[in-house]
Amino acid sequence: MLHRLNLTVCSQSTFCINSLAHWIGDRPYDDILTPRDNLLNSILTFGEGYHNFHHQFPIDYRSAYLWYQYDPTKWFIALCGKIGLANHLRVFPSNEVAKGQLAMKLKELKKFQEVLKWPPPPDDLPIVSWDTCMFLFGSR
Repeated sequence: MLHRLNLTVCSQSTFCINSLAHWIGDRPYDDILTPRDNLLNSILTFGEGYHNFHHQFPIDYRSAYLWYQYDPTKWFIALCGKIGLANHLRVFPSNEVAKGQLAMKLKELKKFQEVLKWPPPPDDLPIVSWDTCMFLFGSR
């Protein structure tokens, strides 16, 4: 019975990677593709819940970029690298990751900017001459 429960939990958490990880969560690095980052999904899948990072930077051995994000697989691989059981661990440059984050923040700001009402450009403002002022307000 315990074996079946273990198999069921393992299978369902594996399936979460390709279902929930493309449906629920944030997209901090890329919003064109469907993968998302989600802590709960990461807990269920031992770190694979940070799927947006994984798809945007596929050569990186980590699924979670930040040190505090729950990714036990990343921690295990890093430990193996420290003790010599893994080598040539590829990490995407931090500058490129920051560019991805910034691009997404700029997209959010652009959406917010489009909702705001801005004044018309100077070329679209009416031209008021001295004669028009004299006509409207009269001479004193």
